[in-house]
Amino acid sequence: MPTTKRSTGNDELREEFNALRDDVTAFMKTLRDYERNQARNPKDTVSDELHEYLEQARRRFEDAKSAGEERLADVGDKVRAQPAASLAIAFAVGLVAAKLLGRD
Repeated sequence: MPTTKRSTGNDELREEFNALRDDVTAFMKTLRDYERNQARNPKDTVSDELHEYLEQARRRFEDAKSAGEERLADVGDKVRAQPAASLAIAFAVGLVAAKLLGRD
C-alpha cells in the first residue's frame, strides 16, 4: 500500500509540474508575441507620443491665446480711458518706425 500512495503522490507531482511547465511555456509565447508586436509597430508608439506632444502644444497655444486676448482687452480699456494719450503714442511710434525704415 505505501508504494501505491508514493506512486500516486509522484504522479500528482508530475502532473502539477507538467501543468506548470505548460503555463510557463504559454506565458513565454505570449511575451514573445507581445515583443514582436511592439517591434513591428513602432509607429504606433511614435504616433501616441506625437499625439501627446500635439495635445500639449495645443493646450499651451490656447493658454497663450487667452493671455494675449486678456492683454489686448487691457490695452483697449486703456485706450478708451485715455484716447488722446493713446493717439499721441501711436503717432510717435509711427514716426520712429518711419525713420528706422528710411521713409520720410
